[in-house]
Amino acid sequence: MNEWLDSDDTIDQPCRSSERQPACTPSGDVGAPGGWLPWLTLELGRAMKAIKISGGLLAVILVFVLGIFAESYIRSLARKPIPILLEGALRANVVAHVQPDFLWAGEAWWIEVKCETPVLIDLDGKWKAVIPPGSNKIYSNHDVNNTTRFSSNRWWKTPSRVTVTESRPQPDGPANGSQPIRSETNRTSEAAGSHR
Repeated sequence: MNEWLDSDDTIDQPCRSSERQPACTPSGDVGAPGGWLPWLTLELGRAMKAIKISGGLLAVILVFVLGIFAESYIRSLARKPIPILLEGALRANVVAHVQPDFLWAGEAWWIEVKCETPVLIDLDGKWKAVIPPGSNKIYSNHDVNNTTRFSSNRWWKTPSRVTVTESRPQPDGPANGSQPIRSETNRTSEAAGSHR
């Protein structure tokens, strides 16, 4: 026998009945004796399809989550401070920022106030609110706003200036300085009693 065989030459090995046949024949014919069982092939195909679908969904979810984090990080790079004017000797820490909102749908702004006594916040001279002692946050974006928590008026616009002053307690009675109606009634009844 030649030591070197041509590429067309094959060596036939005798098959013995005591030897096990390979799971798949060299020709790939699964229906041949000794090949894959049809049900096993079908189940393996289904399992591989499920693995591919699950892997694809996981990849889509991962890309989506990474995209949200990347978008949030890029927006934070565009963050700018809002000017704050502290009037008087306040024991308060006030920080205000503005940045693009989610997917650049407008602007998002917030003001963080930490104070030991109540302070008065004024936004552009158009919105005022008394902020209670403690840690508070006033914020607004394209769909959420909490300004009515501190004032009866809602304020959406990004402020160009935040003025913080000491909150002085209001004197009793209406803001125009008139006396409550009850005290007028009391005076009338006292005057009527003095004429008796």
